[in-house]
Amino acid sequence: MAVSDAEREANRRRQQAWRARHQGKPRGNKVLMAELAALRKERDDLAERLAQIRSYQPGIEAEARAWLAKIGRASRAIGETDDWPENN
Repeated sequence: MAVSDAEREANRRRQQAWRARHQGKPRGNKVLMAELAALRKERDDLAERLAQIRSYQPGIEAEARAWLAKIGRASRAIGETDDWPENN
C-alpha cells in the first residue's frame, strides 16, 4: 500500500507537534517504573504506620470495622448510593 506524499507530510507534522508538546517530559518505561516505585514506597510507609498503630492500640482494627459497618448501615438506611455499582 503506497503512502502519498501528503499523508507522509501530515504524519511528519503530527509527530513533530507531539514531540514539541512532550519535549522534556520523561517517556516510556522509566516513567512507569518511577510511579511504581513511588506507590511501593507509599504502600510500605502505610504498612509501617499501620503496624505502629496496631502495636500501640491493639483493638483499633475491630473498632474501625465496627465504625465502618455502622456508617454503611446508616448510608443504606437513608438510601445513599455509591459511585461504584458493585457497592450498591
